[in-house]
Amino acid sequence: MKKSPIAVILFTAALTVLAAPAFSAEVVEGLRLTRQEKPLGPDHAGASWRTLVVSKDNRRFAYAATEGEQWRVVLDGQAGPLYVGIGRNSMRFSADSRRFGYWAGRGDRRFTVIDGKEGPGYDGLGGGDPVFSADGRRVAHAAKRGEQWFVVVDGREGQGYDAIGGDDPVFSPDGQRVAYAARRGSKWLVVVDGKEGPEYDGIGDGTPFFSPDSKRVAYVGRRGDVWHTVIDGQEGPGYAGIGQGSLVFSPDNQRVAYWGRRDECRAAIIDGFHGPCYDNIGARSLTFSPDSKRVAYAARRGEQQFVVIDGEQSKPYARLGTTGVRFSPDSRHYAFTIEVAEGKRAVVIDGKEGVGYDSIGSTGVIFSPDSQRHAYSARRGEQWLIVVDGRDGTGYDGVGKGAYAFSPDSRHIAWQARRGQEWRIVVDGVEAGSYKGFLNGSTLVFDSPTRFHTIVDTGGGSALVEVEIVR
Repeated sequence: MKKSPIAVILFTAALTVLAAPAFSAEVVEGLRLTRQEKPLGPDHAGASWRTLVVSKDNRRFAYAATEGEQWRVVLDGQAGPLYVGIGRNSMRFSADSRRFGYWAGRGDRRFTVIDGKEGPGYDGLGGGDPVFSADGRRVAHAAKRGEQWFVVVDGREGQGYDAIGGDDPVFSPDGQRVAYAARRGSKWLVVVDGKEGPEYDGIGDGTPFFSPDSKRVAYVGRRGDVWHTVIDGQEGPGYAGIGQGSLVFSPDNQRVAYWGRRDECRAAIIDGFHGPCYDNIGARSLTFSPDSKRVAYAARRGEQQFVVIDGEQSKPYARLGTTGVRFSPDSRHYAFTIEVAEGKRAVVIDGKEGVGYDSIGSTGVIFSPDSQRHAYSARRGEQWLIVVDGRDGTGYDGVGKGAYAFSPDSRHIAWQARRGQEWRIVVDGVEAGSYKGFLNGSTLVFDSPTRFHTIVDTGGGSALVEVEIVR
């Protein structure tokens, strides 16, 4: 692993504290939306919006800002100390949104800053560090001292190696286990809970990783020109190639799937059974249903593309969308996008093709929590709209990328939409507010069946907007 560079990014933007929280209400056709805006921090000249990260609960945010030739992190509107640089892409929140960390540089030393506390200095740090466990209680990162790289978990340094894999350490979902790839000399190996596995000439990108219950571990290893899956320490059959990111566990932890290549044949291997040959299989398209009973993937043979669900090949399509197959929460329904005649795009729900549009949003189809409804964004001409249960909504000049969501009780759907230069919050077709935009990465998060929140750009700053749906 090479020494990670200090970020040098130039950009100008500012955030401004609103004078006071604002409260308003809109009433349309029996649906009333009340909203309250809460300011989220002062202006910080030199802020780089390209570094912006938003917490999973959508209530916190952070970005890097320059002051002269130095950099600082602004967290929830509060400016941190100045450093020579901030690690590119190193800022991250824990999954529970309570903790925050990044790495910074002072002189020739690199160190992590976790919850405002600086760690010890090193000669180098991993580019994607730090890594939090799912419960936020533990933290790990790769570090370099002299010519040796090692993993630091909860402040304790591990065994030294010549390199640590580019994906850095990974925690198991329960936070109790740690795994990573490391190189000694010319050989690579996987370290799980401090124990080294066998040597390989390479370890597949995106591996190792744990099963959902944290009991199993899987990775891909190469000897010479032959690639193998290694699952729970057992090496699988050899292939000329194994699809990057294709190795997956089922949600119930019992099943495994991936695709492998021998000569010109690419086939899905599901529970050890070799499927039919195709010219290609979609990158990261292999997916299990939530109940683990169904499995799907995208494939190509010649100029024709197919979706394969439960071993059954669909009719051929000219082109499939990039979102792959998506199952409903109850696993009974599925959806994917296709290209139809004259360059039009359409959605397929349970094998039935919908009407064609000029474009389908990159997020693809989402299902409601009760699995009875579905929605997606689409473009017809210059207008973008949300299609809910097969019915077109009002056209807008733009809709937020991935920013549409069903309420927990599946009764409502909310999204971000733009008309002219103004962005609005929309619930079941009812509009609320007028904003310059939404913070990049900010979505609509429901807190209850009738309440949700998001973070907006007011034009003079940013604000947390909380919306209540009242009938």
